[in-house]
Amino acid sequence: MRSDTRLELIQLIELIESRLEQLPTLKVENMSERRLAIRDLQDFLIETEGARFGEIGTSTAMTLAGLRSSSTIDPAMALKNWCFAARRRVGFGAGL
Repeated sequence: MRSDTRLELIQLIELIESRLEQLPTLKVENMSERRLAIRDLQDFLIETEGARFGEIGTSTAMTLAGLRSSSTIDPAMALKNWCFAARRRVGFGAGL
């Protein structure tokens, strides 16, 4: 992997993880606010990074920077799974 590609992936990981940490907690009373925050993050990644998202029922799939991930839990988990895959791609385990 080219060093500039690796650096770009690391920056995307850090960006997404930072935004995920800022999401409202997963509680019934926060669901609407949480969904809007996740949608804002998805829209940001679509506009700035060319991400693609698809949802069927409760399943979410995404592609970003050539990596695909999915989740049957919620879109935030698809984003977390993408970060796990990106970490493997750049040669990191659970932490940068």
